[in-house]
Amino acid sequence: MMSDEVRIKPFNHSNKKFSLRVLNKAKFNSDKQVTAFMPNLVHSLDAASLALLLDFYFKESTDVKNIYTTHDCLAIPANKMECLVNLLKLTYVKIYSDDKYLLKLYEDIRKNIRTTQNKGCFNEETLEIFSDNFRDPINFPDVKKVLGSVPSDFDFKVLDKSSYCGRYM
Repeated sequence: MMSDEVRIKPFNHSNKKFSLRVLNKAKFNSDKQVTAFMPNLVHSLDAASLALLLDFYFKESTDVKNIYTTHDCLAIPANKMECLVNLLKLTYVKIYSDDKYLLKLYEDIRKNIRTTQNKGCFNEETLEIFSDNFRDPINFPDVKKVLGSVPSDFDFKVLDKSSYCGRYM
């Protein structure tokens, strides 16, 4: 998105001015908007996972815990590694096993397409998206088929036996 620079003088007692970049909502780069969704979604899920993991980690016990994070990398004392691995599994189960989350995201994306694009650009029956900018229609994935492929009686305890693909230091 394009931005405009605005200079402001916030204080009467000082001659100092500040430059602010203000987003110009009339100048969207539509190509960037289209390609930005997935990376932004994945980044927000990573951030949500980290926030939930830290919440679980600090609630686990009352002793002082050291943890360092950089994006999706974690560093902790060696004696806390097993605890962290188990909490990480719990975090992913908590976030990604909830069908309601995926269904809400699915419906929100469909609603956004219907409200922001031309009338008739989205076929609800075939789940195809039409636009003058596309040579062929885009097939919108049916999340209900994806959710239907996971048995509802999945035993998440099987994750306790899963190995952690990490490196202990």
